[in-house]
Amino acid sequence: MTLSSHSAEKVWKDATDLIDSLDQLSHAAGEQSTFFEVMAGRLRQTTLARCVIVSIQRSGKSTELARDGIDVMTPSVARDVAESISAAATSPSATSSRDVSSSHWDRSKRLVASVPIIENPADQAIRLQIDIRWSDPVSTAIQPPITEMAVATADIATLVYLKDEFTRLRDQMRRQAKNDQLAIELNRGAHLADAFTNICRVVALYTDVDRVSLLRKGSNEKAFRLIATNVAATIDPNTRLARVMQSLADAAASQEEGIHFTVGAADEGATTSLAVLDTFLLESGSRQVAAENLTVAADREANLPHATNSVVMVMERFVNPQRPSMRERLAELKPLLTGSLANAIERDEAGIGWLLSKTVPTSTRKRTLAAAAVFFVGLALMALIQVDFWVPAEGRMVAAASQSIYAPADGVVIELPVNNGDSVIAGETIAVIRSRDLESKRQQIDGEIATVESSLASIQRSRSTTKVDAAHSANEQILKAQLDGLGKQLLLVQSQQAELVVKSPIAGHIDHWNMRERLTARPVQRGQFLADVISPSQGWALQIDIDDSASGYVLEQQKTEPCKIRFSLRSQGNASHESVIQQIDEVTHQDARGHWVVKAKTAVLVREQTDSGEWSDREGWRTGATTHVEILAGRRSVGFVWFRGLIEWFRGRG
Repeated sequence: MTLSSHSAEKVWKDATDLIDSLDQLSHAAGEQSTFFEVMAGRLRQTTLARCVIVSIQRSGKSTELARDGIDVMTPSVARDVAESISAAATSPSATSSRDVSSSHWDRSKRLVASVPIIENPADQAIRLQIDIRWSDPVSTAIQPPITEMAVATADIATLVYLKDEFTRLRDQMRRQAKNDQLAIELNRGAHLADAFTNICRVVALYTDVDRVSLLRKGSNEKAFRLIATNVAATIDPNTRLARVMQSLADAAASQEEGIHFTVGAADEGATTSLAVLDTFLLESGSRQVAAENLTVAADREANLPHATNSVVMVMERFVNPQRPSMRERLAELKPLLTGSLANAIERDEAGIGWLLSKTVPTSTRKRTLAAAAVFFVGLALMALIQVDFWVPAEGRMVAAASQSIYAPADGVVIELPVNNGDSVIAGETIAVIRSRDLESKRQQIDGEIATVESSLASIQRSRSTTKVDAAHSANEQILKAQLDGLGKQLLLVQSQQAELVVKSPIAGHIDHWNMRERLTARPVQRGQFLADVISPSQGWALQIDIDDSASGYVLEQQKTEPCKIRFSLRSQGNASHESVIQQIDEVTHQDARGHWVVKAKTAVLVREQTDSGEWSDREGWRTGATTHVEILAGRRSVGFVWFRGLIEWFRGRG
C-alpha cells in the first residue's frame, strides 16, 4: 500500500494522532537521541516513507540527529538533494505554515521542512530540519496535511532539542565552576611544602586515592626529594620509606608512561623497574601504585634562577584497588595540576631565596648572620648552664598528731560539754549519747535475769526426795547456765553504754566548725563524725598536691634523696618556710577541681620556741591553711627550666 492511496481525511487523522503522541513523549523524554530516533521511526511509519532524516543545520553544516530507513543515492541524485536542501531554505517560493517555518517539496518524492532554533542572519542561523523521502511520488492532494505534520513535528523536536541543549550548557557551566574552584584549591599555600601538601590533599580527594606524595628534583640536584604528602603535616626524608620512594621516583622519571601497578594484575609499564617496585610495595604495604612524571618548565620570561624542575607524583591505594582508574582521573586533572606545580615552585623560589638575595644588602645579610650566630650561641648556653629546677604545687597545713572521733552507736546527743577550739585532755568527755535501743536491750536482759533467778530459787526450795532432787538438780544446772549467759550479755550492754560517753583519746584542741549547732540534741548514727582532736604540741605537717604532669620529675629526684621544699601561706605570702618530702603516694588522685594529682606529705614541722622557752605555733599556722609550694626536683638546663611548658607541649604532640 502506498501513501497516495490514502484519503486526505485519513492522512489528517494520522498526522493528528502522531503529533499528540510525540507531544506526550516530549514531556517525558529522557535522552535527546532516544526521542529523535522514536520520532523518526513513527514519522516514517505514518507517512509510509522510504527514509526519514532529522538534523540540525548550522552555518551551512548539517549534524544528523536521527535516521530511520535506508536511502541509497547515486552521486548525481546526491547533488540534486543538496541543491534542493539549499533551495528549501532560500527559495522565495517555498510554502510556509508560519513566518518562521519553511517547507519544500522536491518532485513530489521528497519533503524538507525546517524550523529555526536561533534567528540570526542567514549565514549564522540554526534550524532543525526534517527530511522525508519516498520511493514513489506523493499525491498533491495529501501533500498539505503531510507538510503541516512535518512542520508541527519539527516544532516539538525543537523544544526537546532546546531543553537538552540547556541541560548540556548547565552541566558545562557546572563543570567550569568546579574546575575554577579546583584551580583555586590547587594554588593555595605560601611556601613550597605548604603548597605541595595542599596539592596532594586535593589530588587525593579528586582521584579517590589513599596517599599522594610529591617528590621534586631541581636543576642542580642529583636525586629526588620527598617534599609533601597528604597524610602527614611534617615529612622526614631520612626514613626508609622516603628513600625507597625517591628511588621509585627516579625510575618513573626515566619512563615516558611512568609506573602503574596493581597487585595481582599484569602491568607492562612496571617491568623495567620491577626490583624498585617490589621494594616499594614491601615497604609501603600498598595494593595499587602509580608514579607519574609531571615535569614543569621554568618561566624564562621572569628571569628566575631555576630551570626545569622534575616533579614526580606517587599515588597509592591500600585497600579495594578496583576503584576508578587513578590514571584516568589524574589525566582529567593534569592541565590544572602542571600549572599549579609551576606556580608553587615559582612562588617559593621567587618569594624567598631569590627575592632575599636581590633585596637584602650585603651589610644587612652580615648583621643577620651575626644575629643568627648570637642566637645559636644563646641556645648552646641555655643547654649547658644548669640551675635549680623548682616544681610548683599546692598544699595545706595539717596537725602532725590528730584523732578523729566517731559515734559508737545510734542515738541522740544529750550532752555536749565542749565546743570548737576548746582544749581537752586525754580522757575528757566530749559528748554523751543516749541510745534507746541499748536501754531497751538492758531492760529486757534485766527482766530475763529476774525471771531465771526466781525459777532457780523455786527449784532450790522444792527439794524433797532423791528422785525429785535429781530432776530438780538438772533444771537447776540449766537455769544457772542461762543466768550466766544473761550476765555476760548484761556486761556487754553496759560496756556499750559506757562507750556512749565519748572521750578524747589525746590532749589537744577540738576541731569541728559549728559543733554545737550540728550535734546538740541531734540524732547520730553509728560511725558518724563527731569531731577532730588535734595536738599542735606535736608539730605540723604539709599535705601537698603535685600536678600529675610534673610528678615524674619529683619522683625521680625522691629516689636519689628526699626533695626539699619551700612554701608560704597564702595568707602570709612574705614569709617563707622550708621542709623535705617524707612520703609520696604511688597512685594518682582526682582533686575537687577535677585535676589529676599525686599526693605527698612532708616531715613534721618543728614549732617555734619563744624566748621564755615555751613552744608556740608559728603565726598563721592552723589546720587547713593553704600554701603555695615549690619542690626542688634537681638541677636542669636553663632552657628547659624557662621553656618547660613549650617543650612538654611539643612532646605531647609527638
